[in-house]
Amino acid sequence: MSSESEVIVEYNPADVDRFIEIADAIEERYPSLMVDGQEIEGDTADGDLTFEVKAQDGHSLFSARQTKRFPDSAEILDAIAAAGVSES
Repeated sequence: MSSESEVIVEYNPADVDRFIEIADAIEERYPSLMVDGQEIEGDTADGDLTFEVKAQDGHSLFSARQTKRFPDSAEILDAIAAAGVSES
């Protein structure tokens, strides 16, 4: 993940507040990153969570489908740091 990258967050429209919270935390810590939110319509009644966070190259930083839970901001920031992005 280069310093001039983008983080893509796919989320259910019902979770827009959660997306905004995560996006604000990313942009505060990593001002050189753009956060692209993509609303994905899905049926959450069956328990299938939609909150996927990926690097621009497709590398998964977090998957609610796999973990069966939503992330917190610190977890996403740690994943971005682990991907090699420096704070600047």
